[in-house]
Amino acid sequence: MKRRALCLGQPHRDPTSPLSHAHTRHQVLSAKELFEEGVRVYMPVERAVERGVCTYESLSEDMVSRVDEAEVYWRAASEMGHAVACYNLGILLQHARKDMYGAEAAYRECLKIDPSNTDA
Repeated sequence: MKRRALCLGQPHRDPTSPLSHAHTRHQVLSAKELFEEGVRVYMPVERAVERGVCTYESLSEDMVSRVDEAEVYWRAASEMGHAVACYNLGILLQHARKDMYGAEAAYRECLKIDPSNTDA
């Protein structure tokens, strides 16, 4: 399985640089690990929206930063052939970014990787 080198550390706060971290230590991550990191940073956003604390349009700067970071992780995992990361990327693009074209492309890629995925 392919692996990708990413710099990991504290969650970033600069939305223009999603993988900027305080640490310079590099760690090679698998598609599964990238997917899991995306879930870890995105779930608080999804939970806040589901509970009605905020909407995707009214996210705080920290929450927008989490969306940015999750998108980077899921794109990287998708490029490595992780079907569920493709699907989650589609969800993120559809709901948080309002990018239906990008979401549809992510769902199509998910189906290429895993034709049995009936959610995509």
